[in-house]
Amino acid sequence: MALLDQWTALSGSLLYGSAAETSCFLMARERGHRDGDIWPATVYPSGKFEVVFQHLSNRHPFDDVVLREQLRQRLNQLPGVDIAAAKLTLRPGFPLKVLGQAGAAETLLGHLQWFYEQAHVSDQHSTITV
Repeated sequence: MALLDQWTALSGSLLYGSAAETSCFLMARERGHRDGDIWPATVYPSGKFEVVFQHLSNRHPFDDVVLREQLRQRLNQLPGVDIAAAKLTLRPGFPLKVLGQAGAAETLLGHLQWFYEQAHVSDQHSTITV
């Protein structure tokens, strides 16, 4: 729950699924955004943090494999997380219990903040006047 609270404090929003297991999507942009919706991960109450590289591959700016690779490398800094490069078109995950290790939740939040900032780079550029 603390992770979800911190995500919304970064200006992200939460979208809940409606399947038997209610998933929670960490939304960085909503559908109405000019670049479309985007989210880095889905959190499952059964204890999984699923990274949605599959969906990112066709959403700007993460349609660039370099950014997806940077996200993968950042997540691999978490203790016990080892997402293979071959998973950049899939939806790999790791157990939420990883976040119980010292400093892991704060590290993940930093990576999520980086993701949010990348998702909004075009917003920053569109407000610049020449």
